Amino acid sequence: MCRLNNEESWELFSNKVRIAAGDVTKPIKEQILKVCAGLPVVIIVLLGGLLSTKQQSYDEWSRVLSMLANKSTSTSTEDIMALSYQDLLLEAKPCFLYMGIFPRGFEIPVKRLIHLWCAEGFVIRPPDQEIKDPEDIAEMCLEELVTRNMVHVRWRLDGTPETCCMPSVVYDFFSSKAENAGFLHHLFKPSHTFPPQQQKFLVRRLAAYTCINYIPTSFHHLFQHLRSYVAFDNRLRSIVESDNHGVSIIKLQRMCEHQKLLQVYLLGNLPQSIIDVGFLPPNPRKLTLSVSGLEEDPMVVLGQLPHLNILRLFSDSYRGTRMTCRSNGFPKLRALKLR
Repeated sequence: MCRLNNEESWELFSNKVRIAAGDVTKPIKEQILKVCAGLPVVIIVLLGGLLSTKQQSYDEWSRVLSMLANKSTSTSTEDIMALSYQDLLLEAKPCFLYMGIFPRGFEIPVKRLIHLWCAEGFVIRPPDQEIKDPEDIAEMCLEELVTRNMVHVRWRLDGTPETCCMPSVVYDFFSSKAENAGFLHHLFKPSHTFPPQQQKFLVRRLAAYTCINYIPTSFHHLFQHLRSYVAFDNRLRSIVESDNHGVSIIKLQRMCEHQKLLQVYLLGNLPQSIIDVGFLPPNPRKLTLSVSGLEEDPMVVLGQLPHLNILRLFSDSYRGTRMTCRSNGFPKLRALKLR
C-alpha cells in the first residue's frame, strides 16, 4: 500500500488504539505521526499494538515514543518490531518466536499451536502466580500477541479463535532472527545446507517444507538434541517403505515406552504387528486409525488400553467382516467412531 497522509494515518491509528481525537496532546500526536511515517503496517501491526497496551497518559506514551526516537534519527520498522518484542510478557516471547517454524502465511490451528507450546515447555507456571493449567497460560500468551497485532486470528462464529498466523512483514523479520539465533531451523529443499554461522548451533527445532529423504552425515552432530520436527510435505517418503504388494506401509518403532503420549493418529497402511499392547503406547486417551488395511480384528488388543477415551476407525482401517468387543474391554471408552 502507498503511504498515507497525516490525516489518514491518524484516523487509522485512532481506530486501532480506540482513542478519541481530543484525548491526545498535540506533541504526542506529532511524535506518533513522525514515527508512523504514513506506513499502514507500522500503524496497524506495530505501533498501534504497542501503544494500545500502555496506559493512555502523556508520560507513558512519551516514554515509548522517546525510546523509538533514540534508536536512530529516522525510526525504522525494525526498531518498532524489536521494541514490540522486548515489551512482550516473558512467557509470550518463546511462544511468539516458535510461530516462525511454520511457513509464511500458514494458517495455524490454534488448538494445535497451544498444544505445541505446552509440549515445548514454554508456558510453565511461574512460582509466584496462582495455580494455572499450562493451556490457560498459553491462551493468555496468544491473547497478548493478538492484542499487540503481532498475530492475526481467524475467528469461529461462536467467537473462539480457529486459526492464527503472523502478518507477513512480522514473519519475515522474526523468522530469520529466530533462525540466526539458533532457536529454530528450516529445511526448504532436500539439497539444503546450513550456512556457516548456523552450524555452531545444535538444532532443537526443525521445520521441513519439502520432502527430506536423508540428512547428510556431516550434519548428524547438529541433530543430537532435536526436540521437535515439523514437516509440511504430505508424501511421507522418509517414513514409508514398499510392501509386498508394491498403498506403502508406515515404519514405526515401538511406542510402549512413551508413557505420556496421549493422542495417536496413524494414517497409512500398518503391519498387523503394530496392533499389540507391547507395541502401542500404554496410556493413549485418543487413537485414530485410517487406511490401515488391517486384516485381523484389532478390538481385542485395543480394548486392553486402560485409559482410551476415544477410538476412531476411519476408511479401510480394518478389512475384516467381524469385530468382537469383550465385556471387560475398553474400561474408559466414551466415544467410538466408525467410518
